[in-house]
Amino acid sequence: MGLAAGRIQEPKPGRGLWRDGVDAGEDLGQVTVRVGAFLGRVRPLLDKGSVAVVAHGRLSRVLTAGRLGPDASAARRFGHPHPGTINTLGYGHELPASRSS
Repeated sequence: MGLAAGRIQEPKPGRGLWRDGVDAGEDLGQVTVRVGAFLGRVRPLLDKGSVAVVAHGRLSRVLTAGRLGPDASAARRFGHPHPGTINTLGYGHELPASRSS
């Protein structure tokens, strides 16, 4: 079970996930590399049809940022999806696009 935001801040007041990463975990640069490699494997499959990807909220935000093209740090600007949210990554006017439902 995860910790509530207030408990996460206790040992390091002012800490920010998108800026500081997590203790004993990947930083945003490492996640960006991992997501980029994943998207590289998925892109050819998109030419053949839809691809279903299951990810937790923050990773889905990094996936969306990587798919749309801005630096992965832009993921912090996307709203946190509610549990069970379906994000569709596709094309709009021949450019990568995203839609949530």
